[in-house]
Amino acid sequence: MAGCKTAIIGPRVTLLSSHLRRTEGMSEMDPTAAEFIAEEKKFLGVPYVFGGESPSGFDCSSLVQYCLNAIGVQGCPRTSEEQWNWVERISYDQLVPGNLIFEQWPGDQAPPGHVVTFIGNGQVIEAPAPGQVVHIRAWSPAGDEADGAAIIGYGLVPGLTLQPPPGTWLVAFQDSSNQLWLRNSAGGNNETRLAMAPGTSPSLAGQPDGSWLVAFQDKSSQLWLCNSVGGNNETGLAMAAGTSPSLAGQPDGSWLVAFQDKSNQLWLRNSTGANNQTGLAMAAGTSPSLAGQADGSWLVAFQDKSNQLWLCNSAGGNNETGLAMAPGTSPSLAGQPDGSWLVAFQDSSNQLWLRNSAGANNETGLAMALSAPSLSSG
Repeated sequence: MAGCKTAIIGPRVTLLSSHLRRTEGMSEMDPTAAEFIAEEKKFLGVPYVFGGESPSGFDCSSLVQYCLNAIGVQGCPRTSEEQWNWVERISYDQLVPGNLIFEQWPGDQAPPGHVVTFIGNGQVIEAPAPGQVVHIRAWSPAGDEADGAAIIGYGLVPGLTLQPPPGTWLVAFQDSSNQLWLRNSAGGNNETRLAMAPGTSPSLAGQPDGSWLVAFQDKSSQLWLCNSVGGNNETGLAMAAGTSPSLAGQPDGSWLVAFQDKSNQLWLRNSTGANNQTGLAMAAGTSPSLAGQADGSWLVAFQDKSNQLWLCNSAGGNNETGLAMAPGTSPSLAGQPDGSWLVAFQDSSNQLWLRNSAGANNETGLAMALSAPSLSSG
């Protein structure tokens, strides 16, 4: 996952570092870029109305103003010209999700006549022009200039947190009453009141815009998802009792979750709602480990029904490594920025083993209690 690290800590905790955003009930922090972008996305499909200032119709600058006001950023002016004078000027090289981009298109009024919000991965969200609707589109300076725009400049919104200070973190865990809890590095706690299946672990993933998502098995053995903007989604997908899902965010803001279904098959579900029953049989009671890569690909490691370490990837490749795992244990997989990966697991003699993407194995000689290791990307 670009820009963050995840690790499973013991049987019931997932830790996310580098990206931390506000959650309800936690210590107060400034509004975040993730909240701003999420607020604007609520209005995708709303028609452009020149001078419009409500969800029945926005123009470019009123969309920005309305959404910043909604998340608690005060003082945003009404027009793109005024907003250009209000923001802190930054360079293209400093552009990150949540920044504003100011442009001048043929026919616009006094420059800058247009403002859009950069959401990362070469995309912006905007209220574009009469006859169109609020939408997300590809953006680059060269692309817009080729279409006739002049790039006026880039701006940092006052009072908007783009990224947390280094070393911040968020942890998800099952508490003693089997509820999902979140705790952040500022000391804030959020009891979500979402009931988890006893003995299972949540999986937490961060996104490039600072938002996050948690996947877990609920008390009725269904796969549930909840996110940083307060959304909950009971997928209706039944999980094998006592197992935990594995969640990975992708650089484009999408996500994928891997889990063992009630027939002990490996399943995958993605952010578009598509499901993939791989047909690969897992050892009962174990959990898969999923890692996303910077290029959008993914890899899953799991213990198969014959207690061997298996790997499968987004290109459709399967690899039975021939390495025996301790029955009932689960591997831990981490992708690296260069596209390589490493998997840690407990072998059949209860030793910690490592295997990497080059096919090299390392029996560390370190004895493990019957448990799952935890591996973090570099």
